[in-house]
Amino acid sequence: MTAKRALKWGLLALVGAVALVPLINRVSRSIQVPLIERSFRPASRIFEGFAYSGVDLEEMLGAGLRALSPFPVAGQVMPPKFVPGHYYTFHHPPPTDDGMRIAQEVLAPRLRAEGFEMTQGAEVNGIFYRGFAHLDFVHGGGITSWSIQFKQSDCMGIISYADAPEIRNNRWSAVRDRWDPAVYVLKVEGSCDL
Repeated sequence: MTAKRALKWGLLALVGAVALVPLINRVSRSIQVPLIERSFRPASRIFEGFAYSGVDLEEMLGAGLRALSPFPVAGQVMPPKFVPGHYYTFHHPPPTDDGMRIAQEVLAPRLRAEGFEMTQGAEVNGIFYRGFAHLDFVHGGGITSWSIQFKQSDCMGIISYADAPEIRNNRWSAVRDRWDPAVYVLKVEGSCDL
């Protein structure tokens, strides 16, 4: 009798879980993650239209666990100051064309408009091309990895672009369709008043 009861409850739980998937997808699509809006801060003008997700995310929770969540990109308020030695994570909604368009037409010009100079050696338009990575036959293609190194007086920084498996491999279509499957990471050195 207990084995029958356990099987019955197990089947009910499975049916309930399957029934929740469309609901969770619908709910995660309806939740609006706030995008950064232009303000007096240079960082808001540089990252306008991006979502700030947090600092040192890989240390707090691995990408593998975030890939299970229907809410891996949680919009947060940018910190008042970017501290050296930390990795500040940003996401961008599509279309992004593997980020190169964002690098060439958005980030590099915005950095220049704020008075930063590009400091990388072998560069194209201030962007250091790191290569093509992450061959994925399921979701197609790969990802172009790049970085932009910039400097202004004693402030130096780098914005890197890399694969975000928590987006690319997320089981929830609402996440995969809503965000660029990569992460934009800012790291600063020196005294940066962004």
